[in-house]
Amino acid sequence: MSIENLYLQAKDSYYRGNNKNAIDHLKRHLRFAPNNSEAYHLQGQIYLNLSKFEKALVNFDRAVKIAPKAKYYYNRALTHKRLDEASAAKKDFEKIIDLRDKDLETLYYRAKAALVLQDKDFQDYSSILNVQPHNAEEYYYRAYFNIRSGKIEAAISDYTRAISLNPNYIDAYHGRAGLLEVELEDLDGAISDYNSIIELNPRHFYAYVVRAMIRDKMGRVVEAQLDCDRAIKINPALGYYYRAKMRSQQQDIDGAISDYTNSIQANPHDVEVYYLRSCLWLKLNELDRAIADYDRIIAIKKVKPDNHHPDLKEVYRLRGNAKQKKGDLRSAISDLSQSIHHNLDKDTYVYNLRAKLWIKVGEIDNAIFDYSESIDINPQDIEIYYRRAKLWVEQGEINKAIADLDCILSIKTAKPDSVDGNIIYSKNNNSGYLIYGANNSSVTLKEVYQLREQIAPQQKIRDLKTEIIELNQFISQNPDLNAYKYTMRGRLLAEIGQRDRAMTDYNSSIRINPENTYTYYLRSQLWHRLGQIDKAFADLDRILELKRLHSDTRKASHIIDANRQDVYPAIADVYKFKYQINKEQVSL
Repeated sequence: MSIENLYLQAKDSYYRGNNKNAIDHLKRHLRFAPNNSEAYHLQGQIYLNLSKFEKALVNFDRAVKIAPKAKYYYNRALTHKRLDEASAAKKDFEKIIDLRDKDLETLYYRAKAALVLQDKDFQDYSSILNVQPHNAEEYYYRAYFNIRSGKIEAAISDYTRAISLNPNYIDAYHGRAGLLEVELEDLDGAISDYNSIIELNPRHFYAYVVRAMIRDKMGRVVEAQLDCDRAIKINPALGYYYRAKMRSQQQDIDGAISDYTNSIQANPHDVEVYYLRSCLWLKLNELDRAIADYDRIIAIKKVKPDNHHPDLKEVYRLRGNAKQKKGDLRSAISDLSQSIHHNLDKDTYVYNLRAKLWIKVGEIDNAIFDYSESIDINPQDIEIYYRRAKLWVEQGEINKAIADLDCILSIKTAKPDSVDGNIIYSKNNNSGYLIYGANNSSVTLKEVYQLREQIAPQQKIRDLKTEIIELNQFISQNPDLNAYKYTMRGRLLAEIGQRDRAMTDYNSSIRINPENTYTYYLRSQLWHRLGQIDKAFADLDRILELKRLHSDTRKASHIIDANRQDVYPAIADVYKFKYQINKEQVSL
């Protein structure tokens, strides 16, 4: 057999799934043609498919060294990824981007590398699609760009042309089958292509899996089951995994759990299978079993960190939720803390969950901290402002509670002309409209106004007490110098119900300044509240006497001057108060 025929036989064996024969032919071929980069690349692909990543890497390295082609770099990058060598994989993808060859193969892998790197879509597809392919692979590559341009019929035509040039081109059958199934919903046509793949390679795992899914969609359950059985024989771990997903969609929960369990037995290190099984355990309320699966995922990822789904932030969150349902709140809080620790991008969801648990265990300060972190991340979340406001009330921080409620009222998205059905609540209407832009919050403006009105008096009392404390400091340093400060403190004490102390301050003020009409008036009001009517009248008569002496000329609306306190109250107010008291006495 010629050297060239050895390589062609290797390719044919590879397409037909006979990897052992393919490797044997390639090794014999490379003894005589050690500079054939394509042979090394093909050998690398076979080892990659067999999950022999170190051997695959050696062959891709040799292929790249001989000829730095885009597809060599691409498959080497995939191998690095499978070995969790993210930095090396990124370098290979970047090298592909740097290539400036204009052939379809290079453009194809550049486009795919750009997708992996989330680079801008730099391709000028119109110029690429005008290229006239000369062989099966070029038609295959152009089909990809037709798909990206939304030209599905043209892509199918390219795949068909590739197959006509190379009837053993499994990848082209695979590409065409996918478009027939998904884009054109031609399930029979898709099955026909998968039949062709299986004829070429009776051990093509994914052809059996996808054909099983299509047959299941068509209601051909028995045939789908047979395809699953064949896939399981080829690759038990993945075969059970795909059949479990199919059974899960059919709501066969017990069957799906059984298949996931068999998949785990075949490959006990696949974290996604544990994750999917845990989701089903939760549906059955089997919390301990779900937690056991989360424990296993965490243990595997600690030994060998990776970026595969699920990530640790999600696993810790789910385990925390399961523990919460069991009533193990402290352990649940610990898991949510771990979820936050592993969430580098930060989101509000876990902070809000943990805050609820802090409330349940009575640690309000920690709950407020979590709500504050949540608000820092999303300062438009009305629901969280409202929750934090209620906690501030519990802590006696009325000013902070009112500040949160005012934030809700001032959020710009609370507009009456909203179009999503969340119309704001009107102060003059008792309708329960939702606040627009409230992150699906059930909090209404009615509730916000009601809570604000409920706590506003407490805020006033706290403000009054703060003023009293300030006056205490001034009076303690200047006990006999300013009658007005005693009068002011007496008024504040009367407002918060401390009447005896208020009376003492009024008396002190009058002792310092016996001509202070304002203080007499306030004391008369307090005597009236205490039922000391004669003393109230005496203070009012004293005001009238002082005003005759001072010939009051100021208007009652003038602001009180601390040095001219005789200007208030107006004589009319004094007579009005006396009349009110007399009327009350008559009614008694």
